[in-house]
Amino acid sequence: MAGGLLFLALAALVFGGSRQPGTTMLLLCVLAAILAAAGTVLLVWAIGYQRLGYVLTESSLRIDWLGRTVVVPYAAIQGIYTGQRLSGNATPNVPRWPGISIGPARIRGIGRLRFFATSTDQSHLTFITVEHGGVVVSARDPGTFRAALIERVENYDSLSSRDALAWHQRPPTTAPWTALGDPWLAVCASLGIVVLLVVMLVITSRFDSLPDQVPLRFDASSQPSQIAAKGDLLRLPLLGLICLALNWVVGALVHPKERLLARLLWIGGAVVQVIVLIGVLRLVA
Repeated sequence: MAGGLLFLALAALVFGGSRQPGTTMLLLCVLAAILAAAGTVLLVWAIGYQRLGYVLTESSLRIDWLGRTVVVPYAAIQGIYTGQRLSGNATPNVPRWPGISIGPARIRGIGRLRFFATSTDQSHLTFITVEHGGVVVSARDPGTFRAALIERVENYDSLSSRDALAWHQRPPTTAPWTALGDPWLAVCASLGIVVLLVVMLVITSRFDSLPDQVPLRFDASSQPSQIAAKGDLLRLPLLGLICLALNWVVGALVHPKERLLARLLWIGGAVVQVIVLIGVLRLVA
């Protein structure tokens, strides 16, 4: 599904680029942006689904999802049950993608739950209670998983005299998950795309009224130093898009170690689009 949306986004972009500048081209570019955003979100969820896992360590149950790690210490576990204990409340309270039942829920009499499951079938679920709530998982072999978890909890309780620890979530530490959790990426990406679409709007709305030859460069005295066909104006948003995507990728890669540099790259990508907009406004004036 994610691959299909991304392919349609690319197709809309290519088809729009082959059209005569105008309303149709602009609408296709907007459609490409929407499809690319939706495809990217689904791709992230698909990767998260493939990497969703439950690990029984020496001291805790570890749940990995989207680069984050939920740690449930054995000492904090109060009960281990089948999904029937949920009494019909086998899904989170947030919209979910079919096959990915992940999110929070609050159930009267039980408390706050976190779902990390790939099924809504109660017989496939394992409900693990902790103080004021619990987690719900769906192991490939629920019976074997519950038996192994119960054994770990019993052995840990008999060997440990430490007080029960609270379950907690560790933030992501690797690329690209740290970047995806940073609101700066979403803000800068949205701003960059919006400005880029405004650039396309300016070009398409003024294209027919422009002369066949337009100046693309000016010297220090504001005199045209390069004249080209007006169709070359369309290269400017294309270069802006390439710069934007490159800054996103490089920023995501360096984000785990250089968060400030990553944010500067994302901001720089958006600033480039503003510069392109200013240049286009000057060229079509």
